[in-house]
Amino acid sequence: MAPNLETLLVSRFLAGFFGCAPLCVVGGAFADFWAPADRGVAVSIFSGATFLGPTMGPVVGGFLTQTPSLGWRWTAWVTLFAAVVFGAIGWLVYDESLGSVLLQRRARKLRYATKDWALHAPADEIEISWKAIFDKYLTKPVKMLVWEPILLLITIHISFIYGILCKSQTWSSI
Repeated sequence: MAPNLETLLVSRFLAGFFGCAPLCVVGGAFADFWAPADRGVAVSIFSGATFLGPTMGPVVGGFLTQTPSLGWRWTAWVTLFAAVVFGAIGWLVYDESLGSVLLQRRARKLRYATKDWALHAPADEIEISWKAIFDKYLTKPVKMLVWEPILLLITIHISFIYGILCKSQTWSSI
């Protein structure tokens, strides 16, 4: 519903910034769901779908913008509808898979079932500090980016490709 190009670009930036979380956490989810032998197939399917979206987006956007009754704003509406549908499916289908969270839930159930308030999961005993959060989520990724050359090269490559694909999708839909 952006009234001008500036609002559209800022909105697309915010969507990309906050929407990148699935790309960041999918590796951990794959490690939780599949054994190492089966993980390769899952990663290849996810990678194919990841590149299929930005590749097919301009094609679908081109058809939508060529339809006189729809216009370029329908590219955003189609994206919203797909996000709502797939988000709802994911919310309903996927359970929590992180081992520490599952142990916390199991310990909580056992505490209430047995009335033994000494039962705790290992994650319950860890105190979270701002320094630990800063080190784990802000400092460590930057260190990995600097000290792992292959990670740096892949990050530059993916950023370049996504920049080209997203820019062409934005401009083709206007």
